Amino acid sequence: MRRINNCILHNMKKLLFLAIVFLLIQFVSAQEMTTDSNNLVYNLNEIEQIPDFPGGMNEFYNFIRNNYKAPSKTLSDKVLVCFIIEKDGSLSSFKILKSVNVESDAEAVRVLSICPNWIPGEKNGQKVRCRLTLPISKLIYNYQIRSLSSGQKNKENVYSIAGIEKKPEFPGGIKEFHKFLKKNYKPSAEAKGLAFVTFIIEKDGSLSNFKLLRDPGFGAGEEALRVLSICPKWSPGETKGEKVRCIFSTSIPYKEPVYTTTRRVSE
Repeated sequence: MRRINNCILHNMKKLLFLAIVFLLIQFVSAQEMTTDSNNLVYNLNEIEQIPDFPGGMNEFYNFIRNNYKAPSKTLSDKVLVCFIIEKDGSLSSFKILKSVNVESDAEAVRVLSICPNWIPGEKNGQKVRCRLTLPISKLIYNYQIRSLSSGQKNKENVYSIAGIEKKPEFPGGIKEFHKFLKKNYKPSAEAKGLAFVTFIIEKDGSLSNFKLLRDPGFGAGEEALRVLSICPKWSPGETKGEKVRCIFSTSIPYKEPVYTTTRRVSE
């Protein structure tokens, strides 16, 4: 009888031990899942509040101009750098997407590594890590990442170009717009393919609400948005004699559509 009791007690201890081990495994797994979730890195178009430099992007580029000591031959060349803005606003995980030369690349990373903390991005009211790609140069002025989400609070109607009487127009016409894109779009050598972007042409001709529909990667999407953010104002669209907001889409770089024709063979 005593041997049976001892056997039962031994089995109960064994089951209790296994139960504790199982619970510990579940707890550790849950912690890892939470950590992974908290460490997700978001793109700008995936969050509600985009990150910002204290005082705005003009102050950021003032900081760059005061601290970036690039070789004199490459003052106007842009090093394209991808990095992560952490939840505390610090910068990490620097990656060169478009190189100028070894010295300029290293200097761009050095300057970013001593950069003051940013105001971090937010999603669902929580601070999150997010990825940002910026050109670094001694001669860059007024590059505004805020333009990526400007106009989000504007609730006025947005019209399709096909549904208005007077279509918006780039100064000099659409061919001049394509020339502007070709001249200013400078993707990294690794970037292949086209970026597709939609945006709103506001009543004053400015562009807002950029939405990246297709990103070839390697910083090409961010570069396409950068170029649109420095685009000159358009002549706005009109309907019933009133200026209206309308949506426009384009590929960057612009590529002429290819049409195929079928030749009819007589029988």
